[in-house]
Amino acid sequence: SLRQPARPSTVSCSTEYVGIGCSDGSVRILQLPATEEETEVCCYQGHRGSVNALAFNEASGLVASGGRDTEIVVWDLVGDSAVCRLTGHKGEITCLSFLPGHADFLVTGSKDGVVKIWSVNLQICVQTITDMKSEVWSLCFHSQDRLIVGSSDKVLYVYAIRSNLFIDSDGLTVAEFFGQLDRPEPGDGRVVALGTSGSCLFAQTDRRVVELWRIVSVSYTHLRAHETEAD
Repeated sequence: SLRQPARPSTVSCSTEYVGIGCSDGSVRILQLPATEEETEVCCYQGHRGSVNALAFNEASGLVASGGRDTEIVVWDLVGDSAVCRLTGHKGEITCLSFLPGHADFLVTGSKDGVVKIWSVNLQICVQTITDMKSEVWSLCFHSQDRLIVGSSDKVLYVYAIRSNLFIDSDGLTVAEFFGQLDRPEPGDGRVVALGTSGSCLFAQTDRRVVELWRIVSVSYTHLRAHETEAD
């Protein structure tokens, strides 16, 4: 175990690094494989409050952090500096991820109930998704062409990622609404984590339930809801 100077609030890994977001607003980057004697590569101070989410983009050498302060900061691991600060959410950041295959685009979710897609190069929000009716808690990608969003709603939201991602005078639509998945009973509570593995989609809730879905081509079929044992 590695002792941190402040309480760890989130952790994310790449093939080379592990990032630790802390309650004091700092982001610590450690080289893998980590040992108790190994010192950190760098420590970034960029948030006023706890860091809730981290995401690496190995192709570009970037790491993004989202905090309770409603802001997102993108850091350059090579240059050891901040690239930009993205502001626009009205609630604390709960989840974020770089768009697969496109290092310039960052997708973020927040307690304000919206998902925003940002251009890191232009340092602007290029699309705001407002379909959710409650706080956004999680998001993930299936391959490179589907975005799945989890919230406190009774459904999961699915978006198709456009292949043409050039910004022109009319702006840009990165994700188009594809459909929604009606969550089964006892699929109550907020979806706090999403993930895919092969043909399965996993939705973890805050009520001891993990929902499993089978992905068949572009359709999603619910498998079962699994109730975990109490801690």
